Amino acid sequence: MISSAIKFLNRKSIKSVGIYTLAGFWNKAISFIALLFFINILSEGDMGILNIFSTSIAFLTPVISMGSFYTITVDYFKMPKKEYSTLFTSSLIIPGILVLVLPIPLYIFSGPLSRTFEYQKEFFWLIPTCLLLNYCFEIFQRLLIIEKKIRKVAQITIIRTFSEVLFSLLFIYLIYTTWYGRAIGYALSLLIMGLIFFHYVIKNKFLVRQFSLLHIKKELLFGIAGLTLQMGIFFLTSSDKFFIMANYGKTNAGFYSVASTFATIQIIVSIALLGYLQPILYQSFTEGKNWHHMKSTFLKYISVMIIFLVALYIGTTIVYSYFLKESYRSYVHIFYLLALSTFIWSMSNIFLQIIIFKKNKKLIGLLSFIIIVIAFNINFFTSKYLGISWVCYGQILINLIVFLTILLFSRKLGFFQWKQPPLPVTAEISSLK
Repeated sequence: MISSAIKFLNRKSIKSVGIYTLAGFWNKAISFIALLFFINILSEGDMGILNIFSTSIAFLTPVISMGSFYTITVDYFKMPKKEYSTLFTSSLIIPGILVLVLPIPLYIFSGPLSRTFEYQKEFFWLIPTCLLLNYCFEIFQRLLIIEKKIRKVAQITIIRTFSEVLFSLLFIYLIYTTWYGRAIGYALSLLIMGLIFFHYVIKNKFLVRQFSLLHIKKELLFGIAGLTLQMGIFFLTSSDKFFIMANYGKTNAGFYSVASTFATIQIIVSIALLGYLQPILYQSFTEGKNWHHMKSTFLKYISVMIIFLVALYIGTTIVYSYFLKESYRSYVHIFYLLALSTFIWSMSNIFLQIIIFKKNKKLIGLLSFIIIVIAFNINFFTSKYLGISWVCYGQILINLIVFLTILLFSRKLGFFQWKQPPLPVTAEISSLK
């Protein structure tokens, strides 16, 4: 299994993988060391508030994006540069408008949000600001990846993480020894990324002075499917934190968020692997290949994720035992359960690619509806009537149901049916001769 995983990774460009892996290592190392500091210097309540703050950003990002992440990625390969620049510029208008109107509903519902989720008054300027800047950063990363500028991706990722930690430390030590200092550091790091992003897109003529109402209309129509899918993924991976905060308070939410932070490292690894795999998968799907032709690739991906799950269990157990405050140690079992649920999601994630590639709006909408309904009801019932541990068991159940549903939909799209892929054009000409 290990040798297969190594061969799988070695199939990629050694230089690109080396740069990306080294950058990822240092990025995670900086974040990990900083996390240990923040956990031990800030109160459990502060960690709970920060958890709701970051989860709010994760929740609202797909709302304001309206599927533009998919459009900007896919249409890059379909359009000439001038037309794509108009599309790119048009795609930024919708998130910009939505962020401008966001403070209105935040103000209207400020009372219930404060009582239920401990929303702080500073959220009403922090969330819209960070939301727009985080959206720009994610777009920046996707743009650099499709341009195959791996070195640039590594640079901006490290710059963001380093600046976030540096600003957070300065504000916590010198001004606010609370969650607010950490949040200010996060916002300033995103501001730096936003300035770099706009400099890059203007310099490379991705951001132009014209936009297309037709593109905006198409974006809104396609955005419904993209939005529902991203909302479904949010409910699957992050909505449990809101239920924990609502039913158990900010201290328990802090314990839960730390365990969840370690568990979701698997999702980061899964996304990184799929970043390399997506072009290969999509090319194979275009050629009509299915499970029977691509089984080896899928099994190697699964092997890597299994190895990483074992390593994560060992590493996080050591961290809980020797590096965290004693109050966190009795909650290590939460991590074990959440890590298993995120592992199941990483399995779902690769099979989900066939559904995304087919752009079957009906199946995407149905899948999103199933995820949201199941996640909401299981999270509500377990958090209100059973307890925190049962919320974790609920995450495993939710992810199992979603995994089986994705496999069922993939089968419906013919992914598991045996069929010969169509001959390439050159092969067809040769056979005719």
